[in-house]
Amino acid sequence: VADMGSRALAISLPFSCVLGLLSSMISSTM
Repeated sequence: VADMGSRALAISLPFSCVLGLLSSMISSTM
């Protein structure tokens, strides 16, 4: 279970980073 939790964290962390980058790009273009 711990391995799955760390894997989910490793996936969600970069994903949220990319999401924030994308939203900032969209807001800057608008």
